[in-house]
Amino acid sequence: KCKPVTWANPTTPGRPAVTISRPRQCTTHTLIHGIRGAATQPGEINCRYESNTYEHVGPETCQKLAVRYQITLDKFFLLNPSLDRECRNILPCATYCTDGFVEPKRAWDGVCGPSRPGVTCVGTNGQCCNSETWRCGQKDIDCAPGTCWEGICWGHKVYTTDGTCGYANGNRQCAGKQGTCCSIYGRCGRREAFCSVGICQSGDC
Repeated sequence: KCKPVTWANPTTPGRPAVTISRPRQCTTHTLIHGIRGAATQPGEINCRYESNTYEHVGPETCQKLAVRYQITLDKFFLLNPSLDRECRNILPCATYCTDGFVEPKRAWDGVCGPSRPGVTCVGTNGQCCNSETWRCGQKDIDCAPGTCWEGICWGHKVYTTDGTCGYANGNRQCAGKQGTCCSIYGRCGRREAFCSVGICQSGDC
């Protein structure tokens, strides 16, 4: 066990010295939320890094852990769902998660797209969902803007895969096979019919 650290009082020499005790570390820890690896199921927390509490904890401990590991307090509570929002039930000498995410449903069979909401290609053998085949793939065409629906790409929310674009369509942009200009009618294309002044609302106008 560590001894308290003592400094002389520099501002008022006649007063007692200032003593600050170091946090007491634990010899063992109870796993509350930690790394489970391949055992993590969809909807559960996929913890990537964990941290331990000391012998003395309080309602301020959650905030301290969040600050130490540079995450928001909301993220800390998301990673540790057993904790109440006031951090009143945090335990001493326990292990909590300080980095991770909610495990998604992964398209292990390679099928992706709108017909399978909430399913992602990320983490599978093909990490981009091709909007032409609705299959997960790894080639450049699978991940290209304007073709990639979701995955390790910008996806349909940024670059349209169905040719609709602009302010009336979630401000999606045009790229790749869709063309590079978004017309005032909310369609992607090329050349004067889409890219000319007075017709083009975004893109290579």
